[in-house]
Amino acid sequence: MQVIQRLQKSVLGGALIIGSASIFSRLLGLVRDRLLSTEFGATDILDSYFTAFKIPDVIFNLLVLGALSASFVPVCVEQFRTRGKEAAIRTANSVLNALLCALVVLSLLCVVFAPQLVALLSYGDTPDEQALTTLFVRLMMISLVFFGVSNVLSGILHAQKQFFIYALAPIAYNLGIIFGILVLVPVMGSIGLAVGVVVGAAVHVAVQFPAARRIGFRYQWVLDWKDRGMRTILKLMPPRAFSLGLTQLNTVFVFAMASTLEDGSRAVWQFAENLQHFPINIFGVSLSLAVFPVF
Repeated sequence: MQVIQRLQKSVLGGALIIGSASIFSRLLGLVRDRLLSTEFGATDILDSYFTAFKIPDVIFNLLVLGALSASFVPVCVEQFRTRGKEAAIRTANSVLNALLCALVVLSLLCVVFAPQLVALLSYGDTPDEQALTTLFVRLMMISLVFFGVSNVLSGILHAQKQFFIYALAPIAYNLGIIFGILVLVPVMGSIGLAVGVVVGAAVHVAVQFPAARRIGFRYQWVLDWKDRGMRTILKLMPPRAFSLGLTQLNTVFVFAMASTLEDGSRAVWQFAENLQHFPINIFGVSLSLAVFPVF
């Protein structure tokens, strides 16, 4: 453990930790995809599964992964260094509560209007296929709330250079999905795929929470819109959200048009996309994540 602590203090050490964990996580991702293709093949079930994934994924990428992470981490670093732990934790709680309110509202809206959203996103599918996608969407929206909490915790750990636990969370997420494929699908049928996503998201939170507590995080119901850190984050988010939004819209259009092709087209496309990102995440993302708090 002391070796890990020493590695976390340097950029290359942090990149090594994140890269090593990323390799393992991505290998688990390949195992996950292999299990999916073995169990279901390039079929309408996987098309529905991957299509349903896009709705919470778009919201997550816009509000959480890129926009919030890109603005939250540098602000959190600055808060810890200049205003102290208490101010940093207060800002983190304000961000967490604002994000939770937004995600709960958006999730409920997506649950209510899931049939309409699915009809737009997979207009080439049959009514039965759209019904399955709708059910997947409604279940997967639960994972969005978990990921909101988890990524605020990730931001705190990232800002404090606690790369080891931060890097374990994606591994836990993939294990949750694999659990869904191997254990839940035989019992629940294809619905087990969506439940596995929720399980993975819950474990994503559970892995990071103890480490966040050790460095001082305590949950508080505080929503201070006048907080300096909160205002800075809100100012930094829109440009990043806009650029990510264009990328996400492109993916949505690809999936919508692919719904008019033969069954399994979207599943094949998604498998290829996952393979494409394998080297990018191991090398490029690992180094950038490690160097980000230093910058």
